Amino acid sequence: MEHRYPLTVRFNECDMYGHVNHATYLSYLEHARVDWLEQAGMPLSQLTASGYYLYIVKITIEYKRPALFSDRLEVVSSTSKKSRIGGIFHQRVTREGEVVADAQVHWVCVDRDEKPTRLPEAISRGL
Repeated sequence: MEHRYPLTVRFNECDMYGHVNHATYLSYLEHARVDWLEQAGMPLSQLTASGYYLYIVKITIEYKRPALFSDRLEVVSSTSKKSRIGGIFHQRVTREGEVVADAQVHWVCVDRDEKPTRLPEAISRGL
């Protein structure tokens, strides 16, 4: 399943060169993942209230092109690998179909005691 999350670059997200600051991409990716869960009927607040937490354990981002103030971007997210307790999201930030940044986001599901646990069925189906 592929999820698309549109956004527009704001002035405060740019560095002194006028490019989106590298750290801002982490927020873009996170907003897209949270929206994906909500659209799939699994709001993050509901998951945490049920005692499940999705921890990010590794993110690799390759920056391909600069994004600039007022650019209209889209974060395209999909699952590239899934196991019983976690997986890898592939997330691309694009501008008019051109890849601006490409990320691999490794995650794991943990319980209230922060121990790896099986994914709830709702997450497994929705991702």
